[in-house]
Amino acid sequence: MTLRAIIVDDELAAIKVLASLLADYEDIQLVGRYTDPESALENFSKDQPDVIFLDIEMGSLNGLAAADFFNNQRFVPIVFVTAYSQYAIDAFEVNAIDYLLKPVQEKRLKRTITKLRALRKKPGKEEGDKWLRLVSLDHPGLTNEAGKAVSWRTRKAKELFFYLWVNRQNPIHKDLILEKIFPDKESQKALALLHTTIYQVRNSLAAVGFPESVKYANESYQLKVPVVSDLEEVQSLLRRADRGQEQVRTLFKLYRKDFLIEEDYPWANEMRIKVSNLVQRYMEGVARQELDRGSNPTYLIECLDFLNRLNPLDGPGVRLSLEYYAMLDKRAEMKDYYTNYKQRLARELKLKPPADIENLYQELMGS
Repeated sequence: MTLRAIIVDDELAAIKVLASLLADYEDIQLVGRYTDPESALENFSKDQPDVIFLDIEMGSLNGLAAADFFNNQRFVPIVFVTAYSQYAIDAFEVNAIDYLLKPVQEKRLKRTITKLRALRKKPGKEEGDKWLRLVSLDHPGLTNEAGKAVSWRTRKAKELFFYLWVNRQNPIHKDLILEKIFPDKESQKALALLHTTIYQVRNSLAAVGFPESVKYANESYQLKVPVVSDLEEVQSLLRRADRGQEQVRTLFKLYRKDFLIEEDYPWANEMRIKVSNLVQRYMEGVARQELDRGSNPTYLIECLDFLNRLNPLDGPGVRLSLEYYAMLDKRAEMKDYYTNYKQRLARELKLKPPADIENLYQELMGS
């Protein structure tokens, strides 16, 4: 299968060198040579390239920005070409299909062509058969419908994907993304990193079957891929009126950890607290219902264990646990539980138990 290629470089001599090397590959058809990216963009629809060899430093529009414009029309594998070795390794190895250092070496180009051929051979599926499975309430991960994990070359690319996913209902202006994802970078550096990282996200998602994953319009980005997530399953479960054991045990399986807690993204704190509070209130209701019924102590202790795992130092879980021990007349266990609670509260928060919990404990122990 022939790969249609274009070269975009403001140095005509560099174009000639690379074109000469590409001529040795029968399955590479060079359909365009451009010394400025604007002309390449104008002819993009006509050329229909399968790969773009793109110089990094070019006059008014650098390679990263040009890559963004190209992929706003259609995802195309891009090979960055640059004369700045360390600059390329630090900034661009993390996002491109590949990168080439000038002067381009025949042996190095061969490796690039091998990558492009492998990418081209990946089988496709009907659009409706493709989706991604996202885990955010355990060890974070993303896989396609076949179980293939999405590979992220940088933490920032992974973070940007999660940020776009959380805000997937609406386009997010680039300035807000810069503020949330690159808060410690000066504006020009942050913008260059954003272009780099957006390209890497698109590249990673294209590798698992989604070549048009991030839409760009009006200086805003929006994720446009079907995603099934544990978070949405939990939210759906919490909205149900039915609080039977089957639904509750499903919650136990899904909610292993707080939302994206392992990643520690500052922008995720609000969502993390919101989801945790919703789950906690739900489980308080379930545990209270089971405590009042008193008919299934084994299931009740499962609920209390889960509630205490969510927030072991919070009042509702502690109160319900004390009432559970009192219901079963297990004063020794209640004393051990309360002693551990007091010690942990003092050790981790430098606090004493609230008066209402202390009073409840004394009342239940004396009854």
